[in-house]
Amino acid sequence: MSAPLPADVDLSGMEHMPLFDARLMRSRAWLTAKNWRGEGPGLAFVLINLWCAAFRAVPAGSLEDDDDVLSDLARCDIAHWRTMKAQALAGWFRGGGRVHHPVIGEIALGLWLARLNKRYENTVLSWRAACKRAADKGIEPPLAPGRFEEWLARVYPQTANFLRHAHPQGGSQAPVQDPHGADVMMTDGSDGTIRHTDTDENHCDKRPKRREGNISPLNPPAVPDPGGGETGFGKGKSSKSAGKLWYGAELARLRASFAQMVPTMISHFQKPMVSGEFAFVVAMKGSWLDPGGRCIVMPSKRRADALLADHGVWIRACWPDLAIRHATVDELRAFKARNEI
Repeated sequence: MSAPLPADVDLSGMEHMPLFDARLMRSRAWLTAKNWRGEGPGLAFVLINLWCAAFRAVPAGSLEDDDDVLSDLARCDIAHWRTMKAQALAGWFRGGGRVHHPVIGEIALGLWLARLNKRYENTVLSWRAACKRAADKGIEPPLAPGRFEEWLARVYPQTANFLRHAHPQGGSQAPVQDPHGADVMMTDGSDGTIRHTDTDENHCDKRPKRREGNISPLNPPAVPDPGGGETGFGKGKSSKSAGKLWYGAELARLRASFAQMVPTMISHFQKPMVSGEFAFVVAMKGSWLDPGGRCIVMPSKRRADALLADHGVWIRACWPDLAIRHATVDELRAFKARNEI
């Protein structure tokens, strides 16, 4: 690697630097160190110290081009450093006031790209979990992180720019590999676009999967109780079909309780990628309209506060005289008895 790494390549937190001993033993630098006959610390001692320091520097693979700094990092006095400087820095190149080691830079870049791939995968997993939570609450899902090249350009712009311009003439480029041989990313042959090597390139644009039985589908039909009776609120939670049975029964109960209000409520609960019926059930589950028809009774104060905070504005705009409160202990006990909870 003949180009300095970008400034955001930071491996300073790694506990160790990989040592590829077979490659090292075949190198010219190690042969020179073997034949070192000078006084003071040997050339091998100085080389190892400089390589380790360059690996953890920012940007990785480089050191400040100053004799005092280099002698300190080499763990030798300045006089001894000056006698062996030429041999110690053989193969390094200068740029931007620093000296850069091409092999250390190559190793560091491979590890850095592998780390970025892992961070991107964690970002996608976090986004999927956030989408699931948003769907369960009936709120707007967060923005997708986008494809790998979009995420990289946004979060690590210097690395993205470095990879795009590493081969300005275009043409085919082999995948960059981490030290263990795994392909981590590559550039397109024509325009240098960064590509993540995951075989499913569109996985970050897909909605999170819903596990069967744990989360109801967005528009499930009302499912009658196999025994012929009505399905009780909250019954059969251990069954795989309990979620669908409960959803159908609760949707039917809410439709009966809120009657003429349901179409307006469902239209306001509708969110992008979230069914209005599903969001309606999530927000209103366990609630009812009092006999006078002028108050929504929620099963808990927390639920009542959440409904007011999230939907109070449009509820009051549609029904100015409608109040929202939480149930008393006796009301909740009577509700559970009516619904056989």
